[in-house]
Amino acid sequence: MSASDWPELLTDPGAVTDLFAAAPDLADCGLFYLHVDDRETGVVTLGFELDRLPDHPLPEWTEKGLNAFEMFLSFTGVSDLRIDGWTFAPKDVVALERDPDGGMRVRISGPGECVAFGARAAGLVKAKAYLASRGE
Repeated sequence: MSASDWPELLTDPGAVTDLFAAAPDLADCGLFYLHVDDRETGVVTLGFELDRLPDHPLPEWTEKGLNAFEMFLSFTGVSDLRIDGWTFAPKDVVALERDPDGGMRVRISGPGECVAFGARAAGLVKAKAYLASRGE
């Protein structure tokens, strides 16, 4: 599976593929949010940001002059969660892979950190564009 094939693992791949001609490599996105909810079946939510709009932005985003994008992926039925360190440094690896049991494995790593878990399902739960200041 290539780095841009991860939408195939989502419950509704169209939520991402309608926005992108080719889904971005998640390791190239800024991972700015990690939330773990260990109640019931377990949920992990990851927030990613891009310093550009998707390839097919909503018309109101371009009309308003918005120039950046963020999306939140929520993973349910989480198992085998392991967190070994966490930094806000760019990630070397953000990988979603199909697990032979029908679920998926998620792995995030960078200098001094590793987050890994299994999940039964995943979906795009929020996507929005915003105006980001560009420092010169």
